Amino acid sequence: MKTELPNLPIHTVLPDIQYGLNKHQSIVLAAETGSGKTTIVPLVLIDEPWLGGKKIIMLEPRRLAARMAAKRMSDLIGDTIGNTIGYRIRFDKKVSGNTKIEVVTEGTFIRIIQNDPELANIGLVIFDEFHLRSIQSDLALALCLDIQQLRDDLKIMIMSASMDSSKVAEILGGAPVISGKGRCFPVTTHYLKRFSSDYPVQRTIKAIQRSLAQDTGDILVFLPGAGEIKAVQGQITGDVLCLPLYGNLPQEKQDRIFAVTAKRKVILATPIAETSLTIEGITVVIDSGLMKVPQFSPTSGLTALHTVPISKASAEQRAGRAGRLGPGICYRLWLESEHHSKADFLAPEIIGADLAPLILQLLRWGVSDPKELQWLDPPREGAVLQARELLIQLGIIDLKGTLTDIGKKAGALPLHPRLALMLLYGKQQGHGILACRLAALLHNRDLFRGGNAQQSSDIEDRLDILDLFEKEGATMVRARGADPSLCRRILKEALQYQHILKINDKEETKSHFHESGNLLAIAYPDRIAMRTTGTSQHLLASGRGAILPEGDHLHRADFLVAAHLDGGKKQGRIFLAAALTLEEILFSHAHLLTNEERVEWTGSRVECQSVLSLGSLTIKKEALVNVSPERILHCLTEGIRQSGLHCLNWQQKSRDLQTKIQIAHEFAPDQWPDVSDQTLAKDLSWLEPYIGSLTSLKQLKKLDLHTILLSRLSWKKQQKLDDLFPSHYSAPSGSRIKIQYLPGEAPVLAVRIQEIFGATETPTIFDGKIPVTIHLLSPARRPVQVTGDLPSFWKNTYPEVKKELAGRYPKHYWPDNPLLAQATARCKPRR
Repeated sequence: MKTELPNLPIHTVLPDIQYGLNKHQSIVLAAETGSGKTTIVPLVLIDEPWLGGKKIIMLEPRRLAARMAAKRMSDLIGDTIGNTIGYRIRFDKKVSGNTKIEVVTEGTFIRIIQNDPELANIGLVIFDEFHLRSIQSDLALALCLDIQQLRDDLKIMIMSASMDSSKVAEILGGAPVISGKGRCFPVTTHYLKRFSSDYPVQRTIKAIQRSLAQDTGDILVFLPGAGEIKAVQGQITGDVLCLPLYGNLPQEKQDRIFAVTAKRKVILATPIAETSLTIEGITVVIDSGLMKVPQFSPTSGLTALHTVPISKASAEQRAGRAGRLGPGICYRLWLESEHHSKADFLAPEIIGADLAPLILQLLRWGVSDPKELQWLDPPREGAVLQARELLIQLGIIDLKGTLTDIGKKAGALPLHPRLALMLLYGKQQGHGILACRLAALLHNRDLFRGGNAQQSSDIEDRLDILDLFEKEGATMVRARGADPSLCRRILKEALQYQHILKINDKEETKSHFHESGNLLAIAYPDRIAMRTTGTSQHLLASGRGAILPEGDHLHRADFLVAAHLDGGKKQGRIFLAAALTLEEILFSHAHLLTNEERVEWTGSRVECQSVLSLGSLTIKKEALVNVSPERILHCLTEGIRQSGLHCLNWQQKSRDLQTKIQIAHEFAPDQWPDVSDQTLAKDLSWLEPYIGSLTSLKQLKKLDLHTILLSRLSWKKQQKLDDLFPSHYSAPSGSRIKIQYLPGEAPVLAVRIQEIFGATETPTIFDGKIPVTIHLLSPARRPVQVTGDLPSFWKNTYPEVKKELAGRYPKHYWPDNPLLAQATARCKPRR
């Protein structure tokens, strides 16, 4: 390039850059803010011999940065933009056959590389401001590294003022790292105390007022998002020009910040102004210390913007804006002690993003597993699996993970797979214009400004506003509480989608609002929601709960599709939705439905139903007839297991029998069956012959378990059992006293002491092998002593017991020698 370029700090390392790219496939350029790397380096390299006449393509993270970088380079060489230097961004491009340097956004580069997998006419790919690490920049680098395996003449250069250079150099195969100084004048930093609870809006306003009063020059204010910008802008008064700057702002309004004006400017910007922009006149930076980043929740399957503290690297980038053209001042709206605890760099987007778009682009590239490519930070396996599940549900890939025909078409559109699919099916069904408008609405912030203006979450209200804007203009739209400039932008974007899809306005009508729910269901099948009867709550097909704002007219709809909602811990709040009818689900979305014959245990009975469901939603239930007895029997036995054997009709008689058989089993396991609760519950075949057509616990209570258990023994065994386990004990007094058989315990004989006088041996069962535990009772049948050795009791314990009982029951018979005494069931023996 023969044009004389401004003498900027980057010139000191230009020879190293030229040499590095001549000798290596890749280099890393770590040059400080204000060095001139974005505009000078590409111009210097344009005529390098190793380019072989091929183009340089430079990636920028934001559209504004791409346009302004291309314009600045064109101005430096005295050329018109779109000739030697061009740009290509979403829905806008200025390039020609003469273009040698093309500045593109990262998303645009993905589409370029997918259409030209060899980058045949590209000699150098420059990644600018790489420290921002969007998911698209990571994907672009992985694809470029893949191409380098086939093309050793393709060069890669990664540039940033703040990044982990060693990590980047390593993935580039040990590429050389070139460090360059910047041109940043001294910036005095002030940390401000928290003097307002309304952070960051009120604190920012006070900081602006302070700077306007005591500083000179224009002010650049960093705020997290458009909402905060508008809140601050509405309260800045005085003889200043207050200008917003954010990504969705129309291009002509973005360009106003670069115009030279007589008034002092206060520019309220999102992080869009952090990099690659030098704004004339800026001497003061006010930094809220916050930014909004998209965070994907694997639990809810939703992506939402979260406000998070910026990193130290971002704070330095922002402060550097004040020192581009002279000494400056930076006000940080946080304490200095807080600054030290900030992260050096924020985590790259790929760590916590929705990976469905990434997986779709990899499949288009021919890669089924992300591990086949090189990544600075590999996509997480759980997020990859979740992305594949969504793509399967949308029909973009099949169960084998192969792209379907519709998936191939969706991948070529500059939208999330959900919205791309909606556009394709919308066109197919004759509702392409409506689909384009829905996609544009969902791709931008809400038309309504908030507050009392928003009466409903119904997306059809927004479509009505767009129609109103077309017919009546901005005044009527503003009266409805909507944003006219955003209407203009959304309609322009919708027209661009129509152009891509080749949808002719004349062939379609626009008034198909009633089809909104149908179209949204194509994009969000997992967010089809059903109202819970009698409440404002909805259940999504994904299984999550969601709620509409109070008073929303969508409450009248039994079904809806929630296109925008947050990922609340218990249930999400629905912001944008469209009504859907049962008939529409049955007719247009039958592929999402499953019809299942369910034989289920409800906790008390077997229910047989035919259930039509959509994910977690039960659409319709009908009684199921002609169910096989085997299925009912299987379900009932499973229900018994779940409820436990205690749900059966256990009486003392049946428990006594169970205990006797179990004791016999423990002494002779080869002769007697195991009838413990654990074994009986594990295999219910012993009970099945008696269940018949029973279906409920109530009916099971009628079963005679004593008879059922007894039937497990032969007649001979039943007789033997009676001999081994007598039901009563014949006491010396002549009384027949019941023996208690308790599960897991020794048999118990509860008998009054007087009735067992004269008994010299402990009673036994099971052919004398098992002693009975004797509970000796007072005349009032209160426990006195427990013993398993009756002779020992008479000898050692009875004398003491006798003294106590004789004093308490003096009319009763208390002999000195119980072994020789006459047993009696009366107070005293008969004479």
